[in-house]
Parts: sequence; structure tokens; C-alpha cells
Amino acid sequence: MQLKPITAIVVLLLLIASLLIVGCTTNQIPEPVSEPLNTTTTSASASATPSATPSATPSATLSSTPSQLPTPTPVLKPQCNHVQIIIFHPYGVPCNHCAMMRGMLTQYYANNPYVAVSVQNATENSVVGIVRETGQAQGFEWANVNQIETWTDSVLTCK
Repeated sequence: MQLKPITAIVVLLLLIASLLIVGCTTNQIPEPVSEPLNTTTTSASASATPSATPSATPSATLSSTPSQLPTPTPVLKPQCNHVQIIIFHPYGVPCNHCAMMRGMLTQYYANNPYVAVSVQNATENSVVGIVRETGQAQGFEWANVNQIETWTDSVLTCK
């Protein structure tokens, strides 16, 4: 019996809170200062007025703003190619040449965020370079680090 008054009070407080929230979120769009208030409108036309007002106001504001502000000069950023060098080596076979080649290439391109070197398992040893943006691929002679570096440097647009 003692829970009924408490439940009624909680329900009443929730009802009041929901009415306050609804009152705060509906028809709260302020009208522009330049327009005079129309006192003869009914509540139905008043609810239609705020929805029409915001669509008209921003277009007037946007059209006048660019003429007042200087037009910024666009800065074109160069398109940087990203190169992935993949060293393939046979499954389950330790490959000292692969590790050495990866180490040399990683050291050479240590400060270059546009080059990534990885080792992957395959059926035989091979090295491939791929330009991510263009899809250009190049195969290399096994363990010819100079050839790999020359090609990679030639396709990099940002260094």
C-alpha cells in the first residue's frame, strides 16, 4: 500500500518532465529580426512559418558572405604514391636472404611513410613491388636490393 503514492508521484514527475522537454524542443526557432511579426496568424500557420523561415534565411546569408570575405587560394597537395614491396619465400623454410633483404630495404626507407616492406609465404622465392595508387607492379631479380631501390625511388612521387 505504501508504494502506490510513491509510484504516483514518480509517474507525475515523469509526466511533468516530458511536458517540459516537449515544450523546449518544439516551435523554438526564432524568427529573423528583419521580418515583422504577424499577429493575425493562427496557430496552424505559425507552426508552418518556422519551417519555411530557416530554409530562406541561410541562402540569403550564404549569398552575401562570399562577397565580403576574400577568396582563399586553393593549395593543391601532390598525389603521393605508396609502394608496397613484398618479399615472397617458401612456406616453412627459414629464409636468411629474405630477412636480410627486408632489413636492408626497411633501413633504406626507414623515414619514408610511403614505402612498406613485408615478407609473405609463397611457393617460391620472389620479390614484387606494387604502387597502390596506380596498381603498377614490378617483379625483381631475387635479392637484387639495388634494383628494388632504383625502381621504388623512380615511382615515388613524394619522398
